[in-house]
Amino acid sequence: MSRQGSVQEQVEERAIAVETSHGNSVHSYHNSGLSNFITNKTPPDLPSHDRKSRKILMTLPDVVPDAADIPASPYTPRKQSVTSTSTYSQSAQSSPRPDRSSANITIITNVATPKTMMTTMEVNLDTPSSAGTATPDASPWIGGTGLGSTGLGKSGRVIERLMAENDRLRREIKAEITKREELGRAVSTAKPKLEKLEAENARLVNIKGMDDGIIRRRERKIEEMRVELEVERKKREEAERRASEAERDRDETAEVGRKELAMVREEARHASVHAEILQTSHGQLAKEYRQRIAGLNKSLRDLEGQKEEDRKRLARLDVVAGQMRGETERMKKMHSDLIGVWQKFESAKNLEVESIEDGARKMSVGLAEKEEETLKLAEDMVEVMGRMKWVINLDSLERGAHSPPLSPEGDSTQKV
Repeated sequence: MSRQGSVQEQVEERAIAVETSHGNSVHSYHNSGLSNFITNKTPPDLPSHDRKSRKILMTLPDVVPDAADIPASPYTPRKQSVTSTSTYSQSAQSSPRPDRSSANITIITNVATPKTMMTTMEVNLDTPSSAGTATPDASPWIGGTGLGSTGLGKSGRVIERLMAENDRLRREIKAEITKREELGRAVSTAKPKLEKLEAENARLVNIKGMDDGIIRRRERKIEEMRVELEVERKKREEAERRASEAERDRDETAEVGRKELAMVREEARHASVHAEILQTSHGQLAKEYRQRIAGLNKSLRDLEGQKEEDRKRLARLDVVAGQMRGETERMKKMHSDLIGVWQKFESAKNLEVESIEDGARKMSVGLAEKEEETLKLAEDMVEVMGRMKWVINLDSLERGAHSPPLSPEGDSTQKV
């Protein structure tokens, strides 16, 4: 009821502007003076021949300003529109100028949603009055009961009709306001239910989202468990196959073991017989080995005697080696002497060659003697070369590359 009272107060406090064609007068009034929005007096400052235009606009506030985006329901009425137009025009017979009077009243009631409720009432009046002094048409209107209507002119009758239409429209407005109040109460009643349903819907949506997540997780878990089950099934089949193979291998191994045991027993029997044979042969071999050991001991004693003789021979060879080392030292000394002689011969040869070249350039005589000397010198050189080769051979003998027999003393003395 408090909301309805506030709505009524807002409706009453809405300003209704009455605007004339020249903008000379604007009248504001409340619901208490709604019956006087059209008076029976023409403003004195307006010419009688001017056309009067009055417009009344009334807008009702929103009944439920906070119930936005509410879908259509049985409690939400459809769009309603009420339009009423009344036009009256008649030429004045008593006036020298044609007198036309018209009235246009429009009421639009638009209720689209509980959030938006608007009522528009438009009243247009065209009542040109005759010029000059006051006529019977300009007499004041008395009430709406028809009293004094006999003395009214056409304008008064038009105003009376308009007031009757206004009363009818006011009743319709009150009916619309009543409908809006009922609609507001219905919306106010339905709003908690709607909020509760929205909260329940949000909760159910949240629960559905959680259930969907749980279902997806369970489906993934089921799929993983299905894969694990398939893996376990394959493992079980593999284990059963291995168990059957192991059992078959065990039976085969047991059969092989029985056969091997029989063979081992047979071999043990043969081995016992063979051991007796081996024992007999072992005694014979032991006797033979003892005889061989006695022979080997005798051979060892003989080898020890030969070893002693070899030791003595090696001592003599050491003495010979000492003598050979002395001979080698002597040969080294001879080799150094021969190298000195060779160097002297080389220098003398070079000097001789130079002197020969000089003599060949300076003199052309004595060539035969020089040739003989040269041949002799060549023979000497050949001899020296032979000696050098012999010395080189001695050097190689000293290193142990060769061991040629020693030359006789006569040959060595002759060579020296």
